Amino acid sequence: MSWTKLIGMNLLVGLLLVSFVEFGAAVTRTVIGKSALIPFVKTFNSPDYRLSSSHPCIEMKTDVLLSHIPNHRGKCEPRGGKVHGEYVYYREITSKNPKILVLGGSTSSGFYQHFSDGFTWPLFLQKKFADDVDIINGAVGGYSSTQELYKFIKDGPRINKLSLVISLSGINELSDYQGEPEARSNAHPFLSGVQFAMNNSQRWIDQRTGSNIFFKALPNLASAAAFLVKDRKRLNLEVKGHQKIASMKALPSDERWE
Repeated sequence: MSWTKLIGMNLLVGLLLVSFVEFGAAVTRTVIGKSALIPFVKTFNSPDYRLSSSHPCIEMKTDVLLSHIPNHRGKCEPRGGKVHGEYVYYREITSKNPKILVLGGSTSSGFYQHFSDGFTWPLFLQKKFADDVDIINGAVGGYSSTQELYKFIKDGPRINKLSLVISLSGINELSDYQGEPEARSNAHPFLSGVQFAMNNSQRWIDQRTGSNIFFKALPNLASAAAFLVKDRKRLNLEVKGHQKIASMKALPSDERWE
C-alpha cells in the first residue's frame, strides 16, 4: 500500500472517529435536556428560532459590578429600537419626554430578539404611550433584583427626566438561582459566583462564547470541552474561599431589593 493511500485511510478513519464523538456529544446534550447543535449553523436553544449565542444581541461579557452585561459590540439591532451602552432606547436618546426605565431579566430584555421575534412588552408599552413618554429598557437576561438595584443606583440619577421605574422580576429571584443560597449569602452576599471567583483568585473569567473553527465544526464537542475545562475551573474557584459566618442568614435577592 502506498503512503498516499495509507495517509488517506488514516485521515478518513480519524474524521469518522471525530464525527462519531461529535454525534455522541450531540446525543448527550439531548439526553440532559439541551438542544443538539448543528455544525456551521448558527443555533440557539430554541426549536423555532436558531441563533448563535455569540450573536451580538445575545452574547454577554463579564462585568465586575453587574456580573454580566450585553457584549453587543454596537452590532445588535433590536426591533423598534437602538442600543446605547447597556440600554435599548425606543425613541431618540436626546428626546425631552419623561422617561420610564424598565428593569428585569430575559422576559423584559430588549436585546433578546429570539423571543417573540423581538416583540417585547417594553416595545408595546412604547407604542401605547406613542410620543408622550420614552421607554428605556435596561433589562438583561439573567438579572435578579440585586443587579437591577445596582443598575438603578448607578444610572438612575443620570437619566434626564426619569419619572418611573418598572421592575419585572420572577424566576431569577429563586434563592438557589446562582448556587446554594446559604453558602452564597454567607460568603459573598452581594456578588455573583463569577464575581466572587474573580475577586478570590484575582483572575478574569471570560464568559464570551468562542467562535473559532473548532466551535463551528464541532459545536457539541466544543460545548462539552468548555464545560469540562472552563466551567469546572470556575466552579472550583467559587468553592475555594467560602467561609460560613454563623451570624449571617441567607437573604433572597427580592428581600434585599425591598
